Amino acid sequence: MVPPLRRSIDLPGLSPFAKFPVELLTTIFTEGTKTWRVNDAYQLPFPILVSSICQHWRLVAHGLPGLWNVVFPPLHLLREKKAAEEWVALWLGRSGTLSISIVMDDNLWKQHHKWAVIWSAAIFGTLEVARNCFERVERLDIVLNHYNGDPQKIVDLLNSMGAGDWPLIQLSLILPSRPSVQHDMYSIRGFPLLRRFRGARILPPNLQNLRSVSIRDLQAPIEDSLDFLKSAPQLETLVLLEAQFSINAAIQQRLAATQPVKLLRLKVLALRTKRRHSRFYGSTGLLFPFAFCQIPDLQYLELDMPKTLTAIFGESLASCTIDKLRLSNSRPSNYPTQSDREFLQLLVSKSRNLEIVHFPLSDLLFSWTTSETLNRRTVFIGQFNETNTEQYLGLKSIMLISDNVVDARYLCQFVVFNPSVEEFLFSLATRNNLANLFKHDKQILLKPTMFSEEHSNVEEWLRQTGNLIIVTPSVGLLERERTAPRGELVDR
Repeated sequence: MVPPLRRSIDLPGLSPFAKFPVELLTTIFTEGTKTWRVNDAYQLPFPILVSSICQHWRLVAHGLPGLWNVVFPPLHLLREKKAAEEWVALWLGRSGTLSISIVMDDNLWKQHHKWAVIWSAAIFGTLEVARNCFERVERLDIVLNHYNGDPQKIVDLLNSMGAGDWPLIQLSLILPSRPSVQHDMYSIRGFPLLRRFRGARILPPNLQNLRSVSIRDLQAPIEDSLDFLKSAPQLETLVLLEAQFSINAAIQQRLAATQPVKLLRLKVLALRTKRRHSRFYGSTGLLFPFAFCQIPDLQYLELDMPKTLTAIFGESLASCTIDKLRLSNSRPSNYPTQSDREFLQLLVSKSRNLEIVHFPLSDLLFSWTTSETLNRRTVFIGQFNETNTEQYLGLKSIMLISDNVVDARYLCQFVVFNPSVEEFLFSLATRNNLANLFKHDKQILLKPTMFSEEHSNVEEWLRQTGNLIIVTPSVGLLERERTAPRGELVDR
């Protein structure tokens, strides 16, 4: 939020910066504060720094509420509870009547476990001070690690102090797992205006206005998850990391006999399943609530090497056309089964734009009968013809981020039979692999007539086939959520 400009101010006559226009200082202070919040939030606060230069700068900074409406607990005062609370109150006072954000993320601070009690006290103290201006709190981020004691105390505090009545629009509540508790899930009440929720080991409140949800380490019965989806008709973005759901045979039969839940507004879905699925709550196997849903208008789907895709999605994606499909593989030892490959190929056939990030390309686009080993990795030689690839005529662009020359090889083979692809986005490593293709196999394209002798290399041929762009490796929703700094909510 850009603070309002003050075009006149009482300038000290001796100030060496008296000739700086207030508008210029406002821009400098505002942009500097934004950079500080993202990159260095728990170092010397930028608004305090510029306030210390001279009286003129101090007056300008103190007159800009937009510099003070994001509050971080002061690490240099954590040992002095009263001083820390006064610091928070000072920032809240200088923020005027603006909406405020309170960010308490202990991932920002590489603290020793002996500071756990001090840090917990800072969280409690900050919340107590914020209670006095709860009507302005629109964003609250609490991100804890396992050093911070019992996370249930934080949840109980929020519930007891009536935080559910705050006009929050964005809430992040990342709670630590406790070794002594196998399935430590928490619940929180209220927040009728909440539109964005980010959490770990906690189900969001059932809310009518919820539009964006990102949850890590979710373990819950499927029927509870379906109840949540039903109660969030405005939900547009859903990100699940390491999710696991339970269901018993009787409930599974009952849900299968009912009408599917229609997620009419869901546009963005990102999913990473657990590496190992333990059974809990009487679970009979791996299922996801999407198997009992319909998602007719999904536009962005991101998957990180999930298994048993049919059990996860069922028929929920049968009627959708996906604008962008992003596939990654953060677990190189995992390879999809034959049924997973067929489901992935179906997803590709429904997609207009495909993003592949360190994902075995041969598993996506081709069938195969024989195998060979190249670069100490088992890959497959496909049996290709035009009829096998007609299903991909709707695919218009492919982004390939890969360090393996084999993936570049399979992409070229795919392009031979799919001239409808108009754009290729490669990482620099992928581009370099194009130059190395003939060093491994001069029959790379399998149809030499498609590759004219006038082309000096594969890259030149690709550029005549479509638009080739070199890009910086992009970060998907799953990776952004895993590394999200400052409690920043991930959204597309």
